[in-house]
Amino acid sequence: MENNPPVLKLKMTFIEKLLNVVGILSFSGVMMYMIYTWNAVPNLVPGHYNVSGEVTRWGGREELFILLAVGVLLWIGMTVLERFPHVHNYKNLTEANIKGQYINSRMMMNVLKNEIAILFPFIIWNDIRVARGFSSYMNTWSLIIIVLILTGTLVFFIVRSNRQKRKAANTS
Repeated sequence: MENNPPVLKLKMTFIEKLLNVVGILSFSGVMMYMIYTWNAVPNLVPGHYNVSGEVTRWGGREELFILLAVGVLLWIGMTVLERFPHVHNYKNLTEANIKGQYINSRMMMNVLKNEIAILFPFIIWNDIRVARGFSSYMNTWSLIIIVLILTGTLVFFIVRSNRQKRKAANTS
């Protein structure tokens, strides 16, 4: 079965739909903010921060659109991948655990893409703040928190997948 997993039609959960709305609102909100503040944004904006949160490279304000485009393209790409859980990588896929594994993998993709959909607008918003002379929220702690959230999400869904496999093996 693992070489040719079946395609299952599984409905999106309420949580997945809710997170998609949050992701779309996050991107929409930062686009509106960019439009609203564009005339007040200086020509140079932060392009890179070091681990301490200090700006190490400045770039043209047009780079904000590149950052937005990368975030949106990642969100779209992950949305497409989310729709096809049968192409994700699985180990020990069986009839007893296939539905749970597909849903778990799809939800992991959904949560990660929507965390990205919050992260990219946060970075854009912070870059605009810094360019306008306000203090940055990008620092060592924000980097640690971002890494912990993303890693925590992966660990949560991997543990959940392993529990589902054990549960399915015990009921078979």
